[in-house]
Amino acid sequence: MSKLLFAIFIASQLATFSASAALMKFSFEGEITEVENRGDMLWDPAAVIGTKIIGHMIMDITKVSRGGPQGDAYWNYHNDNNPGALQSFLMLGGSNYSLLSENDFNETHSSYLIDEYIDHYSGVLSSGRPVADSISLKDTEIYQEMLADGDLYHQEALSFNYSDSINDFLTDIGPVSGSYEDQPDWRQEYIWTNDGSPNNGKTGAGGFGYYEKVTDLDSNLTTNFDSSVRFELSRVAVDQVRYVSTPSSLWIMLLALIFIRRFRCIPSSVNYQRFYCVLPD
Repeated sequence: MSKLLFAIFIASQLATFSASAALMKFSFEGEITEVENRGDMLWDPAAVIGTKIIGHMIMDITKVSRGGPQGDAYWNYHNDNNPGALQSFLMLGGSNYSLLSENDFNETHSSYLIDEYIDHYSGVLSSGRPVADSISLKDTEIYQEMLADGDLYHQEALSFNYSDSINDFLTDIGPVSGSYEDQPDWRQEYIWTNDGSPNNGKTGAGGFGYYEKVTDLDSNLTTNFDSSVRFELSRVAVDQVRYVSTPSSLWIMLLALIFIRRFRCIPSSVNYQRFYCVLPD
């Protein structure tokens, strides 16, 4: 069931990228270690802590080339006012969540509501000291709307980082054809793992935050979710998305039928029909 769900979401994600996109997929696995609910309870700590989290980020490397070196062996990309380079999907606590590019541009404000970060460390400092190879990624989806009977603000943020201070698993930052600044080799494929053994030089962790506030103007009632989880990473696999096909109408209809038959989808609030799906038992 999990593999089927991933196949469906990957197909739907890839359909949103342009045909000229060059895509890399960062698939991750880990274990939930902390849960915090600052508003209404979204995740039950007793039920979620210790369970598995899986997901991926898809990166359009043609867009992250806007980033550049920020010092010895350090490269940074930050985007808060351009079309997004990242899209994400994850499964935790029996539910799935997706951060897509459909809401990057906010019509109400006529501007981009986006916050993406990528940090890449690899190479040697000018002093001759090598730095630990590491990557950090952050994807955020923000949606804001004034409804007929209320106001909505919704935000999801996924971030994770992983490093190895003993093994050089990343290609050093260097010249790339078509870019006037040095860039990481984003087409590099590899698998990073951490079995938790002591002194292995590896660290990997992440977090996911879910915030939603809906105010009903008629009743003056507010629904407020402000929850987050922390997790430790055990595996990250990075590989190229080699072929992106445009789904046919029949394929899209089949996906819709699978969702209707397989998943129990419910809105996150009575005023805003944003759906998330609960996996069947």
